[in-house]
This record gives sequence, structure tokens and C-alpha cells, in this order.
Amino acid sequence: MKCTKCGKVHADGVACLSAAPHRVSVSFDPAQVTARLSAAADAEGGRPTRILGTAFAIGAPSGPSSDGYRYQFAAMPENADELLDVVNEHDGWADPIGRLAEPLAPTADGTLAAANARIFDTTAGRDALVLAAEGVKGGFSIAASFDSFDQDEQGIRHVPTWRAEHLGVVRSPAFTESRGLTLAASAASTNEGDTVKCTKCGKVHAEGVTACQSADLSGPPAPPAGAAFGEIPTVQELARQVAELNAEAGRQGAHPLAQYPTHAEFAAAFLGADEDERRRLSAAFAVPTETTAEIPGLMVPAWRSRLIANLDARRPAIQAFGGSQGLPDGGMSVEWPFFNGDLDAMIAQQLAELDSLSGVQIRIEKGSEDILTAGAAASISYQALLRSSPAFLAQYQAIMDAAWARYTEAVFELSIQAKATAMGAASLPAIPADAKPSALKSLLFDASAQVEDATGAPANVVLVSSDIWKELGGADLPNPKEGPGNGTGTSDASTLTVSINGLQPKRAPFLGAGTMVVSNDSAAKFSEQGPMLATEEDVVKLGRTVATWGMYIPSEVYYPAGVLKYTRA
Repeated sequence: MKCTKCGKVHADGVACLSAAPHRVSVSFDPAQVTARLSAAADAEGGRPTRILGTAFAIGAPSGPSSDGYRYQFAAMPENADELLDVVNEHDGWADPIGRLAEPLAPTADGTLAAANARIFDTTAGRDALVLAAEGVKGGFSIAASFDSFDQDEQGIRHVPTWRAEHLGVVRSPAFTESRGLTLAASAASTNEGDTVKCTKCGKVHAEGVTACQSADLSGPPAPPAGAAFGEIPTVQELARQVAELNAEAGRQGAHPLAQYPTHAEFAAAFLGADEDERRRLSAAFAVPTETTAEIPGLMVPAWRSRLIANLDARRPAIQAFGGSQGLPDGGMSVEWPFFNGDLDAMIAQQLAELDSLSGVQIRIEKGSEDILTAGAAASISYQALLRSSPAFLAQYQAIMDAAWARYTEAVFELSIQAKATAMGAASLPAIPADAKPSALKSLLFDASAQVEDATGAPANVVLVSSDIWKELGGADLPNPKEGPGNGTGTSDASTLTVSINGLQPKRAPFLGAGTMVVSNDSAAKFSEQGPMLATEEDVVKLGRTVATWGMYIPSEVYYPAGVLKYTRA
């Protein structure tokens, strides 16, 4: 079936390329676009502010465009009456450097489109004029957009209708035939007549007057009247310049290896030459090597800006008991009331009417702990503070924060172990390898009941020493991903979690060997204020003293009977 876009019949599976919108910049054969660019002033003798020249060709195939195809425009663009923006290269995202002073117009023969661009008096616009005067900017190029085209057997895409998007002043023009930029003479010329200022006396000598002795004239002679500054040379002038360059090259000495047409002839000559000739040929043939060893001044060391360190700030025991709490205001000790009586012995039956009730004495005890202080200090030079990357002070504080976490965790674990109610020297059963820890399961069930009796809530904290943790890893506890297993519990090395009878033991790295503590998070707490940073400038030494410190209570145990300690024999 015929395509609804282009009216042609495409092969199976071939989409209609002409139906898709296109935006390209194209180039034309130099033989087809012969006009070149020139810059002109708005007033006689003024500074050039406009660029005139050929924008594109009509009815002639282009060279390879920005997408690799050749295009031929059938007519002027639909928006030929618009004053297009003039941009640097084809940077349509940046601010324009000018705008057309008049709409695009075809030449008399209708084969070319002339452009008259007014360049803005901006930094980019002035730069474009200077670069054009120096021959850096080679000419105009047009950006075109269109919706359809017909492609012939030679691969040329014929565009019936199109729009011009903007005009570019470019180093390598899309219309290579319009390469070359000619600027009109500037009103700011320093030449006077046919002479220039003398570099010795600073005066302008009259025509025919001999200049100062040893004086060099500053700059080239002025161009003939009416000539343009920087005008493109003619073909004859270019031929003469090339001939002069070739003659100069011919006067230079030939390379020592030029006399040998082949490698074999060179090898034969080298092997038959004496030592001096071999050395001369070797020097001519040698290619110097350049490795990183020869350029140490350019080899900047590669350096990663991230500190590689194991800043282990975990506090498993403190977190198991609900995390740390702040210190109360004022003082260097903390006191709290607590009741440690036997609730079961307080209430008694009245045996007969009007008998006296049994008396009871309720004693409210007082618990107390001293607030302790810990920290560390360092004297850091200003040079280390200002010249380190990443900043040393930030890395120092990160390390000290982790050290504070480890220190307080150790203090809390040891304090809880010392204050817990001991359940006997051989109260912790062995955990056999590759067997169900049934004895431990039974023990934890009983311990949770005792914690509930002491605190009013069952156990939710189980801390074990590193050796007990290792035994749990070897017990017959299935991975939770494998299903409920034998009902005793589960273990997962990928997350370092163990569950026995619903309780999850935590590895407490600072507990003594063969130790397990069972409690709940209301029985004890860790209190702290820190870590904090203190600084003092030491201008005499050009340094700063930095201290990381804090205050803490090793542990506040509110229910000693609710913190149970089990140990091995």
C-alpha cells in the first residue's frame, strides 16, 4: 500500500523516513556557492558591525550534513521573511550574537541566498568580529528543519519545504563555499597615510623622510586606499606563496634516510658501514621514548578523598536496653527511689471480724550512681587543619565518635555483668555442636518468667559473650528461609541473627567468657551526655587543641533481680 506520508510504496518492514521531523545543518560544494563573507560598518569609517555573505544554496545538492546525508533545498525557507537569530557556531541554546538586519533574499540568478547579519555590541559579538577578521571564523552556516523529503538513487534528499532555524557564524561553515571572512577597515586604525608611528621616537615621519636609525616600524604597512583589512588572497597570490614555501623546503638538507627507498637497502647499508656511519644512521633513525618516568612533573598522584576505616559505632547492649538516656540537670551524681520489697508477703487475711489486720512496713530504697567523665585530646597544627583534604578535623571527629561508642559499650557491659543477679557458677548449660539447644531453650523460658516476676514484664534482652555466640552458630538451628525447622529456633549468618524460643541473643563483645545476661529493657539503663567537642586556639604554636569528651553513668540498674547472669563452671 502507498505510504500516507510520502505517497510511495515502501518495502516490507521499511518505515517512511520522510515522515519524521528533521533538523540538520548542511554543506554545499564550493563550485556551487562562490560568494564569500565580508564585514561592513554601518557608517563610513566606523567599526564593522555587520557581516554580509552567502547563507545557503538553492537547487544544488549539499555535501555531507551533520547527520551524514546530502540535502537539496527546492526553494527559499517558508519563514524567509523572519529576522533570524545569528549564533556562535550552531549553539542554539546560548544567547544570540546578532540578528539579520533584513530578511534572507535570493540572488539575481536564484541559486544563492544572501544574508545581512547585524552583530550585537556584546562580548560574544565583538569576539565573533575579531575571530572573523583573523580568519578563525570561516563563514555562515544555516540550521534547517523540515518534515519530509524524497531521496533519490544517489542518496540525495530533496526537501520541498523547510524552515530556517538560525544562522551560525562558524569556524568550519556548513556551506563550505562561503568560507572566508573579510572585514572592512576599522575607524580606529593607527596608520596615518602610508606610514606608521616610529618605535624609537614615537612620531609619524612624513612620506619620503628617512626613519630613525635602527627603528622598526610597528605593524604592517597600511592597505591601499579602498582595500579591506584581512582580505582573502587571490588564487595567483596563493600560488606564489606556495611556490615560495616549496622553494624554501627544497633548500633545506634532505633527511639522512631519504636516500634508502626500502628497509632492505637501509639494512644493507647499515651493516656495511663503519662505526661512525652506523652511529649517524642510528641517531637519524632513532625514535625517542616518552614514559611516565620521563615526565614526573606531570604525573599527579591519584588520591581518593574518602576515608577507608571501620568506624564500628555499634552498641548492642546499650541498644538492647532501649538505648542511652540523657543525664539529669545539675550535680555529679544521680539518685532515684526504688522499691525492693516482697509483694507476696504484704497482704494477710483477717481471720475473724474485728481482728486487727497484720501490720506491714514499706521501705523505699534509694539508688545512686556517680557521674563519670572520659575523653581524649589532640593538638592540631593550623597547617594540618587548612591543608588536609578531606578535612582532618572532620575525619578526627568521626573517628573519636566511634571510639566513644566503643568505650561506653564496654563500660556498660562490664557494669551490667557486675551488678546482675548471679544464677550460679554452672548455671549456663553447654551448647553441643550440630544438636538442638534444647537445654538452652528451657533455661531461657524459665529466665523470662523470673524477669517477669521481678519487673512485671517478660525478658526481651539476651546478651551472650563471643564464645557462647560461636557455639550458637554451630548448633542445629535452621535458617529462617528454610521454614520453621525443629521449633527450637533459627540462625542466619547473612544477618548475624539467632532466635531461640522467640528471644534473639545479641553478641556482647566485652562480656566475660562463658557469660549470658537475661533481662528486659526496663530493668537497667545507660545514661550519658556526649560525645562533645571542646576547642582552644594556641596562637603561639599556630595550632588548635581539640578534645572529645563526655560524661556518663556506667549503668543504672533499677531491678537487680530482673537482671540475671548465667555462667559456665
